[in-house]
Amino acid sequence: MRKHRHDQSRTRLGKRQDTGWNVGTQQNSSWKPVGQVESSGWDDDIRFAPSASPSIPKLPYLHNPGAAYVDDGFFDQQIDILGTSVTVRVAYTAKGVEDWIDECPANEDIFGFDIEWRPNFVKGQDNDAALCQLACATRCLIVQLHHIDYIPDKLRAFLADPRKRLAGVGVKGDINKLGEAYDLRCQGEVDLGAYAAVVFKDAKLKQAGLATLCSLILGMPFKKSKKITTSNWAVQGLSYNQIVYAATDAWVAYTMLTALEAKEQEQSSTSSEGVAPELQNQGALQVVQQGR
Repeated sequence: MRKHRHDQSRTRLGKRQDTGWNVGTQQNSSWKPVGQVESSGWDDDIRFAPSASPSIPKLPYLHNPGAAYVDDGFFDQQIDILGTSVTVRVAYTAKGVEDWIDECPANEDIFGFDIEWRPNFVKGQDNDAALCQLACATRCLIVQLHHIDYIPDKLRAFLADPRKRLAGVGVKGDINKLGEAYDLRCQGEVDLGAYAAVVFKDAKLKQAGLATLCSLILGMPFKKSKKITTSNWAVQGLSYNQIVYAATDAWVAYTMLTALEAKEQEQSSTSSEGVAPELQNQGALQVVQQGR
């Protein structure tokens, strides 16, 4: 089994060498990265726009003067997802991850979960996860696994806590990928397709993708850009559009889980008629989690 190859001896922020990857950016921004701009390929007809006065951060690993957060190892970006203002943290040191976890209320137990990895263009290739995303109502964390100095115990404990419900599509495969490469274990995962299949009484939903589930559960279309999907997630300087894409995946997963729980509650309060006997004494979510 492959173990996490990054340890505490990795160079701290501000001293690490240039990776050689180009940094993505947004047009008409005053933020000008060093070197050639990497094309993000974000679809023009996807309407997930930045906040009214977007502020593209000066990434500390480009050694920009006056970056107050250099030693903290993260930057926060305000974005708009389906009309909701979400603060997205991109963390590339353990401290940036730990601080985000510390800010989570103790009673917050629902999170959207997703990972991204560099595309496998060669047959038999299996790249490790480059990002791990967590999202709640107005906050999102993007952990840059390839660039973090070390994986903090707080993140390990957070993911392994069975009280934390981590919602995703095809979540089991994502969790296995994290476990193989980084020895990260999850206990409270919720497969949204399996949960929707129980709530909507349609077994075909077990195999449904994010777009289909979003349309059914939230009543709105969800279109992804293939160019962003297949972009280089291992790059240290993520483009603005990559950040929006990664955060949106996790936030939509969170929103769908809360919507499914609300629908299940509504069904159970209206009537138990037609509900399978095993669901009359416990919720559909518990049945799904027990069957994982």
